[in-house]
Amino acid sequence: MFGKDYFERIFKKGTPWGLSTLSYERVKYERQIEMMRRFAPSAQSILEIGCAEGDYTTMMAKAYPDAIINALDISHIAVEKAKNSCQTYGNILVMEGDIIELLKGQQHFSPESLDIVIQSECLYYLFPKLVTSLYLYEYFRNMTGIMKKGGIFLTANSMRGAIRCVMPLYHTILRRFLKPVYNGKFREWNEYRNEFLTYELRVFRRTG
Repeated sequence: MFGKDYFERIFKKGTPWGLSTLSYERVKYERQIEMMRRFAPSAQSILEIGCAEGDYTTMMAKAYPDAIINALDISHIAVEKAKNSCQTYGNILVMEGDIIELLKGQQHFSPESLDIVIQSECLYYLFPKLVTSLYLYEYFRNMTGIMKKGGIFLTANSMRGAIRCVMPLYHTILRRFLKPVYNGKFREWNEYRNEFLTYELRVFRRTG
């Protein structure tokens, strides 16, 4: 439903959702970086899942100039655009791939190698595949496995429509593996949708 073909069509039309232009998105990005600095100020290794065209990736590269940032997206079109956007940053590696399949294989990412994993405004797209493949619980178990002890998982997601039902389930499962350390809710004007939107920003830490 929300596989590679879906996102190729989205990115083929141009920059989706106003990611590179909206103040709504930029403020949300800045809030996430603020939380990253608060809970992982000395991070050396970061994985961004769903990097799109690299707008947030470059902001992280500036905030963490000494860290290696692995930026991943399932869309080939998005990855090519991200490579272009990020080409002047020596600490960004842009990759094309399906995070579900990469975690299933447990071969791409080394165990306990990441200080930060961030997956914002794309986690809910995985829900149909995770459920139908009976991989929902194992997805977060394997995600935890590639995080260092003390590492954080950060996710920010709009709370509208079916997303309001999906995210609480994700949060419940995440709490089985990680300790919640921050939960913030924000309501701001979105110029793309021409309405106020509420989103949650959550941070979880691996403690064991």
